[in-house]
Amino acid sequence: MGNFRALACLLVGLSSHGLTAAASEKAPYPEAGVQLGTGWHSTRLTKTNENCVLASQTEDRSEKRTQRFEEFSDTASFMTSLSMSAKAKASWIIGASGSASGSLLRTYNMDMNSLNISVDVRIARGASYLAPKDEGPDQSNAIRLRSGLAQLAASNPMEFRRRCGDAFVSSIFRQSGIQGVYSFRTRTQKERDEIKGKMAGSYGLFSASASAKQIIDQMGKEGRLSIHYTQLGGAGTKIATTEGELRTLVTELGTATDGAAPVEIGITYYSELPNFPQSQNATDPDIGQIADQHLRLENLIGAMNDMRQDRAAYGIYDNHALRRIELLQDAAISQRNRLKQTLQDCIGNDRDCVYPADLPRDDYDIRAQLPVRFSDIPDTEAALAQQDQVLQQIGALAQLPSTPEREERMRFLKGQLAQLRRQREQFVLDTRFRIWIEDPSIARCNLDEAAQCLNSQRRDELRMRYFNGSFGG
Repeated sequence: MGNFRALACLLVGLSSHGLTAAASEKAPYPEAGVQLGTGWHSTRLTKTNENCVLASQTEDRSEKRTQRFEEFSDTASFMTSLSMSAKAKASWIIGASGSASGSLLRTYNMDMNSLNISVDVRIARGASYLAPKDEGPDQSNAIRLRSGLAQLAASNPMEFRRRCGDAFVSSIFRQSGIQGVYSFRTRTQKERDEIKGKMAGSYGLFSASASAKQIIDQMGKEGRLSIHYTQLGGAGTKIATTEGELRTLVTELGTATDGAAPVEIGITYYSELPNFPQSQNATDPDIGQIADQHLRLENLIGAMNDMRQDRAAYGIYDNHALRRIELLQDAAISQRNRLKQTLQDCIGNDRDCVYPADLPRDDYDIRAQLPVRFSDIPDTEAALAQQDQVLQQIGALAQLPSTPEREERMRFLKGQLAQLRRQREQFVLDTRFRIWIEDPSIARCNLDEAAQCLNSQRRDELRMRYFNGSFGG
């Protein structure tokens, strides 16, 4: 469902940077500060001690205001909704990220039984960029490596990387804003759907919608709403301790004139410069997939811990069902640990960063084998009550002498009981498929996570393989 996608975007002033360095990607502004042109280690998110490019600087004083609300189903998707790059995710996993987003993630524990909505409200208040430096015809109207460094990159790439990194800081963005998450602890899937419907609207969480505000107030009073946020820039603004104060804080950000601070940098890879030796181009396309799958597995491991601790809620009554959860969790832990080791190796040698060929690239096969809470299955109490009534009738009938009429009635009741049980099983299967497969896929599709957005073939494959028999719930 796209109810919470990119719900507001207001541009105040437009700018053109036709001659500036187009950033390959963004990274968190380092706590120790950084200057334009400084070398950058993209996998470590750290600066070098040298400026290795010839360029001039230019300013952009335009203002851009954005609000973005996204439903997410795992930490990887949460990070995506906050515009964290693949390498920022990887650095956070190994404990190297000091960004505002990283601080938020350290205080927030993902709850897979909650409706989770990310909030990213920003006011971009100008930026500094690198632009070509006019130094004669050899400059060719392009940013270039300094004299001698192109030869160093060709003859001794390791030394070049030590001195200059694999990229350089091509822009610095000044912003103020709020990044956070609203977690609604829902009791049932039906309640979750109702909240989604009432929260949808043109301005989402911070709208004047009476239904949205009613839901937030009610869940807050019941202790089933948790809010975590971090502030970007915002010097001099107060700290919000309640949901209402957070709304006020977001409103005040729009009027503050001195709250912007460097929040993000744009980095450009040396491989995009005209005098960089093409033989030394390095790519690490797998690092994002490794980081995302690690985070997804981490969430599922936590969810399985919850299942083991609250077995009755998930219908895990016997040791066989419990053992299946334990084996799934062991497999997830093993995969996660290998991926983390791979990430650590990638940080030190990103040129050889490759996803382990024998590991799955998504989490759907594990998800498909997990049970759901009884409370998430539609009409559970009514269905069980119907079965009990039929069983009572069968029991009473069994006490009577055998007659053709009794036997015919007994066959009818047993057939009715079998039908009720099949219906119940289908409810379980459909609910499991929706909660563990369909809804997460939709949320990931809405976040443009193409590799995790199930096509019909993969969806049908999962349904045929795992949803032809009941497991848990």
